[in-house]
Amino acid sequence: LVPISWLGINEGLLESADSSGITGEVSRAIELGQINYIKDIPKDTPFRFKTFAGEAIPREIIAVPLAMKGKTIAVIVLASLREFTAEQLEFIDMSLPGLNAGLDNLLANDRTREMAGNLEATNQELELQKGELQRQSRELQEQNLELNLQRAEVEEANRLKS
Repeated sequence: LVPISWLGINEGLLESADSSGITGEVSRAIELGQINYIKDIPKDTPFRFKTFAGEAIPREIIAVPLAMKGKTIAVIVLASLREFTAEQLEFIDMSLPGLNAGLDNLLANDRTREMAGNLEATNQELELQKGELQRQSRELQEQNLELNLQRAEVEEANRLKS
């Protein structure tokens, strides 16, 4: 996993990681493919909010896995200085299918753009090959015409000899 965007966490604490080496709330969300609620936040957590009065440790953290074809491919981590309300938790639960569908659409669009680029490159190559084949065809037609003229000359010479 590679951190893409963050707010309220010290950038130096973020590292890219293979999901097999991740521990804690993110690892659990990845392994289970389910939202992971963390209430007992340790004092040494990398999740800290910067405020005008210093840094604050969150009271709760929620790791929300985003999946495609049954495999977790992203995790959104939310933290709060207060306990999450029942309404907030319900909103997160209800939003998960939409987030997964949106991510799936984004990835599908990326694949479509990549395929369109590949198709464009292939079309350009085919156009070059078409031009070369047309040139070769014209050359062969000219050679054929020349051979027909030579054949006619040989036939005329043979007719005159006889």
